[in-house]
Amino acid sequence: VSHLELGKAYSEYRKKYGGTQTTLARIIGLSSTYISRDLSMHHNLSEPLKEMNRNKEIPDNAAYFLSTVPNLERQLEVATAVAGSNLGWTLIDQIVREAKAHPMQPVTEILQRAEKESDNARIEKALSVIPQLERKEEARTTIEAYGVNPKLARKIAKAVAQQPERSVQEIVEEIQEAASPSLVQLYARRFKSYSDLCTMIARQMGMMNVRLADLKSLPAESAEGFLIELRILHDTAGKALGRLGPPSETAEAEPVA
Repeated sequence: VSHLELGKAYSEYRKKYGGTQTTLARIIGLSSTYISRDLSMHHNLSEPLKEMNRNKEIPDNAAYFLSTVPNLERQLEVATAVAGSNLGWTLIDQIVREAKAHPMQPVTEILQRAEKESDNARIEKALSVIPQLERKEEARTTIEAYGVNPKLARKIAKAVAQQPERSVQEIVEEIQEAASPSLVQLYARRFKSYSDLCTMIARQMGMMNVRLADLKSLPAESAEGFLIELRILHDTAGKALGRLGPPSETAEAEPVA
């Protein structure tokens, strides 16, 4: 049962049978704070936000924080900014607090500042494994210059600490290059199967140039599966589309299609 439905049930129970929130908490064996959160979501969220919560566009923690924003227009503005994001609940709490404290400031500005502060804090924590102050400062400067994300910064900091004989820039470039996905991997993440990916490639053939070299970074079975699916697509739909040529297996520089 969702927290919104629980909040509605608590509200209806109190209207029908009376009693305080503390009494209700004792009857059902939950803390009063827990019930208060659900009631806040039920009573204070605007209808558009309730629908967003039902559709899982905003998680329950975020929905509760948003229910503490008294202005419904401001609620929707904040919800639109954080909906569908991977922001942690602590960061969303911070954004909501700042949005309430500064009602005239655009939420996008608050969001960008909060994300930057969070990233900087995570990078600083990652750099703490480097014992030498000069090398740590060099790593900080290089990471900032290359726009490295906090997750990758942890790998880089660990490598910098373990390989003092190598230059920081060399380590950053090596790790960043290794983490960069190939074109095929980049698009494959968006599709449920290689068949879906191939269909997409067929539709976008005029705008894409997927090469055999891009398959190198995939596991052998995945690359083989990709080529098999592409052949099937070519055999069944290629002529109808009139845009696919035979798959090239000879030269890495030639496009797959």
